[in-house]
Amino acid sequence: MPPEIDSGLPATPVARHLITEENVPIVITLTNGRGDKKGNLKHLKSPYRDAAFRHVFQGLDALEELEEDGATSVTVLLPLPSPSTPTATSSPSTATPTPYVRESLSPKDAACHERFWQSFSVYTGLAAHDVPAVWRDLSDLSTLEWFHHSLRHTGPVHSFTLNLSPDIDRLARTKRSAVKWLSRRIDRQLKLALGRPIDFWFAVELTQEGQPRRLHCHGELQIASSDSLCVRKALRIAGGEWEEARQFQAHTRPAPNVGWSHYVRGLSVLSGVVPYRGRFKNMKRPINGDWFASTNAVRSAASSLYTARRGQVLSLLKNVSVV
Repeated sequence: MPPEIDSGLPATPVARHLITEENVPIVITLTNGRGDKKGNLKHLKSPYRDAAFRHVFQGLDALEELEEDGATSVTVLLPLPSPSTPTATSSPSTATPTPYVRESLSPKDAACHERFWQSFSVYTGLAAHDVPAVWRDLSDLSTLEWFHHSLRHTGPVHSFTLNLSPDIDRLARTKRSAVKWLSRRIDRQLKLALGRPIDFWFAVELTQEGQPRRLHCHGELQIASSDSLCVRKALRIAGGEWEEARQFQAHTRPAPNVGWSHYVRGLSVLSGVVPYRGRFKNMKRPINGDWFASTNAVRSAASSLYTARRGQVLSLLKNVSVV
């Protein structure tokens, strides 16, 4: 019989993230994702800080929507910096950042997105900040969101779920960085299948049941729908193709929204680089290193996109008055 299957279909996306004593949110991670199975801390990154400034990013979205509709209730005292305008320090060879385009969400998806971040809109006793985090200090949860945004800005996107074979699961746990090792395997098989590099990101999660809990991957790929069949085969090979029921091993779905980046978190609380609490406090991390990975192009594009948007937010904080 094949191992327990994670279908990657978020039937109840919010329920996966309810915070109780039994399900502790990721609150801190390490600089550059470096960590060990003990989750030793080197640097604080907090989604609570990111949550504190979400209303400003949302306000910028609303302002742009009002301007597009010709509304005049908001006055910008100074022009917002355009992400496509080179700065005085930019070199002629520097690539022009992609302008940020708001993601359209259904009312249901927008409500789920809001409820997810409400979990972190609480007083924590952590030091207050006057400005949003720079890219290197973004929490893992925000970083995954911007990985998603970077892919949707550059072409068609598919979400994917990959269940690992027992052998690959076992090997991944022995590597210095499980996600880097898995990323190289996925990258190699996608290149072989499609004849070109494919941009992607993914996170490693543990199944909710079973002993031991199995590692599996959730993420996104930059592919067209016509490539999905070849891609699922490539993913199965990268994850160690099952001998039976292989049609359930890898799944893809077109056009995911930002809610998918929340879904992938799931029980990554068990694989993330955090100190455990509650019923997890005596557990050892199942993998070494970080709990998510991306291709260099995705990370670079996400950094540029976020940094440009953050610059607009800083300008908004300084230069906007409501009349």
